[in-house]
Amino acid sequence: MDKTELQKLLPPKMWQLSMVIGLEDTLELINRYANQRLYIPTKNTGKFAFLSEDAQAKLRIRYGGTLIDVPQCKTLKNAIRDKEIKERRINGAIVVRLSHEYGVTRQWIHKIING
Repeated sequence: MDKTELQKLLPPKMWQLSMVIGLEDTLELINRYANQRLYIPTKNTGKFAFLSEDAQAKLRIRYGGTLIDVPQCKTLKNAIRDKEIKERRINGAIVVRLSHEYGVTRQWIHKIING
């Protein structure tokens, strides 16, 4: 799954954010703050030190002083998970182990692999 395909799975507000700070930094923000409302400070407070310096600056310039709601982005996360499962299965991972690691049933793993 390439960058464009991933961006298409983002909700509109997160897609807009990804156009400002980049997809990787947007995904990191989603992973850390899903289902939360975030205040974006106008000055560097270190709150977003996990983002690249460029992304932090762009985030402050575009969204500083505002609140943003970070959605769960379940469709995107599931697509990434499914891709990982398929790749790991191709590389010899056992279905039972995959089901335990990803917290889904064996039947669901088979559906992902065959779907």
